[in-house]
Amino acid sequence: MKFAITALVFAATLAASTQDVEVTSAVYRVTEQNQTFWRFAYQIEVANRTAQPIAAKVIVQFLDSEGFEVQDDPNFNVKIPANGAATVNSSRTIRVDTAPTIKSIRVKIE
Repeated sequence: MKFAITALVFAATLAASTQDVEVTSAVYRVTEQNQTFWRFAYQIEVANRTAQPIAAKVIVQFLDSEGFEVQDDPNFNVKIPANGAATVNSSRTIRVDTAPTIKSIRVKIE
């Protein structure tokens, strides 16, 4: 089951030298379902537009149909090379009673 991203935003609280970091791609899908949880796998690509390498926290927020956060998954110390890009591949399990409400994701960089 593959989902389209309906709410992708970039919010940065970075030092002045790292203002040029952006999310260039974000996709997710359900990869496992059982009676206890659903596993949502995601792939996030971020680009560093500066001449300095950056270590950032990439937070994936799972949202309901109204855009409210249901669950999040922080990825700490994501290393993005100078004038380069990095990909975060991960997954998050979400309880079966909550998982069906997930309709989109939002990505934040800190």
